[in-house]
Amino acid sequence: MGCLFENDAAFAPIAEPVVWRQDKSPHLEGTFKATVVHGESQADNAGHVRGGTSADPWSVICSSNPAECVGIESGDTLTLLDGTVLTVQQISKDPSLGWVMKCTSDMRGPR
Repeated sequence: MGCLFENDAAFAPIAEPVVWRQDKSPHLEGTFKATVVHGESQADNAGHVRGGTSADPWSVICSSNPAECVGIESGDTLTLLDGTVLTVQQISKDPSLGWVMKCTSDMRGPR
């Protein structure tokens, strides 16, 4: 089974440029195209029910080709075209999707 994003032209209409900024020094930056989805299909609310952090969930999926994704770690930020800043919480490489990043926006501590 090939990667879902093998044909970049097929996914061009739903991909948008995303700017990555490394959290730790030297704060490297890179730009790549990704499909950005707001919310999670498995979530009943925006955060974990018993977790210590409430946040607005996002998923960022991109081809397994962009070299920038190799250096992305938890805590790094992704900025969307509209200025929304996402914080990477988890990143994994899925053989059928490519890079999958679980992100949050509007991070805030528990009340």
